[in-house]
Amino acid sequence: MSSMKPEPTKEKEKTDGEAKAAPAEAQKKRATTYLQDLVQDVLNWDRATSQRDSKQCYRLARNLRRSKNGMKAHYLSRAFVAILGREPLEFSTFNDFDASFSEKLDLPAGITSRLQKNQEVELYLGTMLSIYLVKKRSLAIAAQHLDNALRLIKELNRRHLDMLRAIIYFYYSRVAELNGSLKAIRQELLEGYRTSVVNKDEIGQAILLNLLLRNFLAFNEVEAASNLIDRTKFPENKFNNEQIRFLYYKSRVRAIQQEYQEAFALVQQAIRKSPDKVGRGFRVQAQKLATVVELLLGDLPARAVFSAEEMRGPLTPYFLLVKAVAIGNLEEFYKVVKSQEQVFGRDRLLNLINRLHQNVVRTGLRRINLSYSRISLQDIAEKLRLPGHRDAGSVADIEFIVAKAIRDGTMNAYIDHKAGTVVMRELQNVYLTQEPTLTCQKRIGYCLNLYTAALKAHQYPEAKVKLPSLDDRESDLDEEDLMKMIEDFDDYDF
Repeated sequence: MSSMKPEPTKEKEKTDGEAKAAPAEAQKKRATTYLQDLVQDVLNWDRATSQRDSKQCYRLARNLRRSKNGMKAHYLSRAFVAILGREPLEFSTFNDFDASFSEKLDLPAGITSRLQKNQEVELYLGTMLSIYLVKKRSLAIAAQHLDNALRLIKELNRRHLDMLRAIIYFYYSRVAELNGSLKAIRQELLEGYRTSVVNKDEIGQAILLNLLLRNFLAFNEVEAASNLIDRTKFPENKFNNEQIRFLYYKSRVRAIQQEYQEAFALVQQAIRKSPDKVGRGFRVQAQKLATVVELLLGDLPARAVFSAEEMRGPLTPYFLLVKAVAIGNLEEFYKVVKSQEQVFGRDRLLNLINRLHQNVVRTGLRRINLSYSRISLQDIAEKLRLPGHRDAGSVADIEFIVAKAIRDGTMNAYIDHKAGTVVMRELQNVYLTQEPTLTCQKRIGYCLNLYTAALKAHQYPEAKVKLPSLDDRESDLDEEDLMKMIEDFDDYDF
């Protein structure tokens, strides 16, 4: 009997194998090339603009910036010839043009004719070409195409093109910055921002506000940038990347205005919100600003900041700066600033670093206060390497610096003018002062701000109000209510 049990046949095994191989084959069939994806985006754009689909237009316009790394001259050449029937420029002159590229692209004549008549498709392709030209640093040609795109999008003036309009302004400003004509386009950016506010175009407001702040800061017009920040409102919690840039620019403005506490909080928030996998250059630049502002606050950055893998090389000059400030040696501080002056100037932080002079003196005096019970003014000048420390006639200047430090609370001491010495007072118990309260309050404020930011970042789905059906309303009525309705109905005089 056991020999009569059915065994799995080869046919069944073959069927199972085909079922497993089917998804893999289907996946291969679904795979598309970059050129096919590019043309499909153009077709989707044509359909979305004809239907005035703002969400789809937003996604497709945003994909332009994401797909710029894969753009090649031969892809664009084949796409423009297939869609518009011509090349807007000679793509074969670019170094990434592949003459052996043989992928064919045939579109029906009806589709091609429709695409060529659609101005919004022309605008989309022109923006794509401009992004590629900026990538290849063909700035003169890119400026011409962006001028045409900006003129066309103003003529169309349609709300579903808001994202594309913001992208055009972004590259318009980028080309002007690379060409050195950033100040010449400021009026155009201001008009664009005004239009975005009137049209309630939030993505346009976010991008143009950042472009204007970058424009002002490029020429050190801090007062104008501060007025712009104070008189405008950034559309928060909708565009994370633009909000991060806004926090960074605002932090730079506040740091220059000596509002270090606010500046440090803003740049820390920008670093915390920045994505981990991309934007390394931004994180490095923001950390440089955070390091300098923290030093201006009188604190020392944690060593772990400089030991991180992505920060180790770029932050080496700033690590040397922190070491010079920590030991309180003015001579060493000036040596670091002079040797790394080119780096600090390129990062546009040299003016802030020059303000650290007083912080170096304060740190040195604080160390002396902890180490000595009595010390002469001349010895203080020699230890801090103050200017003129070898000149016996500069004691009055040194005495003024020490007196100011005592008044500010940096040193707990008094000056013995007859002996020319500084006498340290007995250290007071720190828990009898206001310092623990202030530190606790600072930490509580940080936690509350973080909690508030987290609440603002929440996105809730729109509540759908469900109207009760007639059956539900009738079921809620009891017998007494029904009798009352009948009596009221009889009272009507028709």
